[in-house]
Amino acid sequence: WQDGSRTVMEELAWQRWDGERIAEETFFYDPAQRVPKPAEA
Repeated sequence: WQDGSRTVMEELAWQRWDGERIAEETFFYDPAQRVPKPAEA
């Protein structure tokens, strides 16, 4: 965040592989986690 606060979030990644490479990737998270925590002094 621009004021120096930060957010820690857990997320899940869904991946579709094509051989040895990731062909598609989608991330999922709970938007309720997007609450800024004050910057540490």
